[in-house]
Amino acid sequence: MDALRSLAVPTLLAFAACGAPPPAESPAPASENPKPAVAPSTVKRLPIADFSELPASVAAFLEKRECTIPQADSVEGQSNVISGEFFETGVRTWAALCSRDGRSIALVFRDPDDRDPAALASIADNHCANAQQPCSFAANIQTVDPELIRQYDREVSGLTPPPIQHQGIEIVQPGEPAVVRYFHDGQWLELLRLAD
Repeated sequence: MDALRSLAVPTLLAFAACGAPPPAESPAPASENPKPAVAPSTVKRLPIADFSELPASVAAFLEKRECTIPQADSVEGQSNVISGEFFETGVRTWAALCSRDGRSIALVFRDPDDRDPAALASIADNHCANAQQPCSFAANIQTVDPELIRQYDREVSGLTPPPIQHQGIEIVQPGEPAVVRYFHDGQWLELLRLAD
């Protein structure tokens, strides 16, 4: 019992020192603790069915995961579903930004029957939830040709990238430098511009 009393006394003193009421007392009315108004996110999401260019098996996979596709205001028309030669030259593959549970993940399919797509990025849909003005979705993924990828002259670890032979995926996130994800030797490299 003495041990319990010794623990209780510092706890009550701590509340008194901070000027806060003990836990047993009721909290102050909400009107006494006003919170700043938070502008709602205006993320526009499209259903998978709106992207008729997707192979049926890829669309079915995304629908089964309950994905929607967030739309970037900076891009005209539909965005965040792309195709390209992401794994090797001459082989068309697909990527989509799958929005679910408040986050968007860039999924890349090696072929239409791929049931274990690579996940390249995880982006908060409501990235500006605490903003005091209207805020919308700005992240997007784009197909990048080898000529442009060669301008991204450093891998994130500081290494010089390998020879660029096929297309990659540029990932743009709010407040972050643009990066290109490039598949090489069984892994996805993250490339950036040294000048940035």
